[in-house]
Amino acid sequence: MTCSLVLDQATAIEMEKGSNDLDRNLGAVLANTELKERFKQEIIAEVLKKVS
Repeated sequence: MTCSLVLDQATAIEMEKGSNDLDRNLGAVLANTELKERFKQEIIAEVLKKVS
């Protein structure tokens, strides 16, 4: 039901491209000190909201 197994090659290629784009974009965010700090603060705020 939720194995995430890719059933055809075209879908596998598309998923891999999406994963590479995500990795590249996240790497760019984390390389930028200001964006990384803002991202970290947003994550902390979300976690605090959930535990409050």
